[in-house]
Amino acid sequence: MRPKKYTVRLTELEKKRLAAITKKRDSPDRQIVRAKILLLLNEEPDRKGKPKPVLEQRKIADRCHCEIALIYRVSKQYAEEGIERVLNRKKRKVPPSMRVRTGKVEARICELYQTKPPPGYDRWSLRLLADVAQEKKIVHYISAPTVAAILKKWGYKPNRKKTV
Repeated sequence: MRPKKYTVRLTELEKKRLAAITKKRDSPDRQIVRAKILLLLNEEPDRKGKPKPVLEQRKIADRCHCEIALIYRVSKQYAEEGIERVLNRKKRKVPPSMRVRTGKVEARICELYQTKPPPGYDRWSLRLLADVAQEKKIVHYISAPTVAAILKKWGYKPNRKKTV
């Protein structure tokens, strides 16, 4: 068992909020489990001012149906970053990048594949298709494996000798 390094002391408002989360059916499972863990880890002083004994991490893990490591991570996160960070996921700093493979791009690459290859080439190769698609500004960047996936999806066989 890991040594107890981080203590959890919840305020009345936090306890009410966590209790509401555990009772709600529409809360995400991740949030419910973490709320239960925090409630079980709470070190509340009794009437004499002594802290009540908290369950062992193994028993809390059994009650919440999770790993012991999660108990440790939740207590550490609560001590270092607060309750909001424990309950909610971290927001992305960088937004997701735009998709390269849209329907228009796929259609234009297939049209390009059906045309004659540039002078000096016998047939279209995947790398050549990718390069010409970038030159014609169909896409900003596309790799040969992506071109292969597009052609395969549309039923073309680039490994065959004749393309047109």
